[in-house]
Amino acid sequence: MTANVVRMRSTHKFLTSLPVVIRRTYVSEIPFVPPSSLDKIEPLSPTYLTQRPKPETPTFYTGRSEFYDALSSLENQLKQAQSSLRRAYLLPFPEKAKQHLPHIPSAWKGRGEMSQLLRVTLTTSRHRKAVAILNELNECRKIALAGGEDDIATDLRKQLSKFERNDAQRLLGMRKRISPDEYGRTYALGRRKESSARVWIIGTKELTLDSSSTPTPSSTTVFAGGISKPLQTTTILVNNLPLAGYFPNIIDRQRVVRPFKLSGTFGEFNVFALVRGGGTTGQAEAIAHGIAKNLVAHHPELELILKRGGSCFCLFVGSKVLKRDPRMVERKKTGLAKARKRPFVFWLTLGQYAWVKR
Repeated sequence: MTANVVRMRSTHKFLTSLPVVIRRTYVSEIPFVPPSSLDKIEPLSPTYLTQRPKPETPTFYTGRSEFYDALSSLENQLKQAQSSLRRAYLLPFPEKAKQHLPHIPSAWKGRGEMSQLLRVTLTTSRHRKAVAILNELNECRKIALAGGEDDIATDLRKQLSKFERNDAQRLLGMRKRISPDEYGRTYALGRRKESSARVWIIGTKELTLDSSSTPTPSSTTVFAGGISKPLQTTTILVNNLPLAGYFPNIIDRQRVVRPFKLSGTFGEFNVFALVRGGGTTGQAEAIAHGIAKNLVAHHPELELILKRGGSCFCLFVGSKVLKRDPRMVERKKTGLAKARKRPFVFWLTLGQYAWVKR
């Protein structure tokens, strides 16, 4: 027993006298490859790295090469069109003259259809970027048409046609054209606020004075070289009443005849209108809206004039008589006197217009 204890103590002293070496090992994920399996592999040629195929387009590394290629193509077409217009002295175009350019409506493809065309999923921002360039190209086309550069306009039309919707003609031709009937009458519906007016107009008959009558200084006929000019008058009937009888307020009557003033067609047409709903202001502007639509049917060149409403001071804010004024009466708000009216000193009269359950 004693001998065993002595032997263990001597062994312990021997172990503690040895230096302690600690090693750290790591597990590698590289699989083991036997060296014999590498004997049949041919070495890489030194020209391998220099013979890598180049990308077909510089936009390859963007991840959306189709979209950026199409965008770059549109930008190049825009630059070419602008340079052609500059050579024709049509650019820079005055800002004030842009409102007189011919109206060419456009209906571009939606985000889904354009994604299929460009073979890439478009976000809303990228679709807007493409549409912005298309609108600039369409603006150049308008300038080319106004300047008589038909070749430039035709090229732009071909380039823009593939980006238009398939049902563009149906969408742009949704508004039915007004055409005269067998008697030369045209019919249109005008609206304003809660009022609606059915309006018919027809050309007036030329009235001339009798040749046997003797002109007087107070005569309304203008004589030039002994030949009298025809007298033309416009008759406006509203619900089978004369204009002055139905609208006693002169401001309402001026609203009704405003399309004739803007277009200079006083005395050329007679008007018959059936109006319902709303007050006198809404009814007068509804009749004016219907008259303007009828005038464009007889004289298409007046569309631009009536669409802008003239450049002078207008009797009412909605001066664009060809387009319906979309403003409606705003509803009353809880806690206010009217739609927006509140007491002058609101904190002193707090509770005067407050809602109270009764």
